Amino acid sequence: MESTRVGRIRYINVAPVYHGFDSGQVAAPFSFISRAPATLNSMILNSALDISPVSSIAYARHHNHLMVLPDLSISCFGDVMSVVLASRFPIDQLDGKTIVFSSESETAVGFLRLYFAQKKIAPVFVATQINSPEDRVCADAAGVLTIGDLALTGEWERRFDHVWDIGRLWQELAGRPFVFGLWVVRRAFAEARPEVVAEILKRFHASKQKGLAQIDQVIVRAAGVTGLDVETCRRYYRLLQYDLGPEQIAGAETFFDMLFAQGMLAEAVRLSFFNPSP
Repeated sequence: MESTRVGRIRYINVAPVYHGFDSGQVAAPFSFISRAPATLNSMILNSALDISPVSSIAYARHHNHLMVLPDLSISCFGDVMSVVLASRFPIDQLDGKTIVFSSESETAVGFLRLYFAQKKIAPVFVATQINSPEDRVCADAAGVLTIGDLALTGEWERRFDHVWDIGRLWQELAGRPFVFGLWVVRRAFAEARPEVVAEILKRFHASKQKGLAQIDQVIVRAAGVTGLDVETCRRYYRLLQYDLGPEQIAGAETFFDMLFAQGMLAEAVRLSFFNPSP
């Protein structure tokens, strides 16, 4: 187990899942590697990681090589706060206009392309590095898609006329939870070392349970990391879901079905789970 390489998203959104590990209440005899979501996607596909959270759309594109770990996700039903589209124009006026986006999240970009395609609106999407709302790329663009801690702390409403929460847009479109991230294991690793994967999964579930039970500690730590006030962090964690039950599964597969129907996935995709039972 000690040689197992385990990914971690570098944003505060996953803090409850890792709280048991962070607080020392759950042992973690393996290596954590903290990166942006898109980097973790690449690392697990390149066999640089064995287990990791990944963007749900990355799983859909590479599902033959990955297995989903049960009862772990980054989901919401409605607002999520940390994935937003900020714009100088109403949505129906963005046709032909430039939307810049952070290349750190594939799922948010995939959803936005789907959303505009369904509305028959064709913005020009440009991937770039976004460090601040004051960046020149943001000043020159009609819209900005931002994720993670920067979405939470950037005060986008002060700089743009319109700000839409991506979680809310999905709820209005599909009426289901939106699954931004899934924890996965490389299929080859799971087949070679199922007992190790089962033990790590057990520890992740224990760590998540500690985080949800001790959410006030998570909130205080997140406020310290981001500079946000405690009540904003509390509201944020109330919006997030970390389970992967029937509603979240249906939400993820509805997203995949819509991507496939729009020609954005090569085939229909269903979640394929790692089974921890012998």
